[in-house]
Amino acid sequence: MAEYSAEYIKNNSWENLPDFSILEIFSKLSTGESIELICEGYGFVKISNINNNCMLIFLDGTSKSFEDLINSNSF
Repeated sequence: MAEYSAEYIKNNSWENLPDFSILEIFSKLSTGESIELICEGYGFVKISNINNNCMLIFLDGTSKSFEDLINSNSF
């Protein structure tokens, strides 16, 4: 089953219910902590707190900050 974040659903004006919120998950992580969680919409596989920045890690090992992801059109 595909999972989609609240932020992806909002940015795409979907009417679906989200499976999780990136920012809610991030708010529970201490610096240096990560959680493996797949968002089919954005394509990331992990949410990390790196120096109090929300970083999203992709399957190919690349990362992008939450702000950069939301502000870009390339997801």
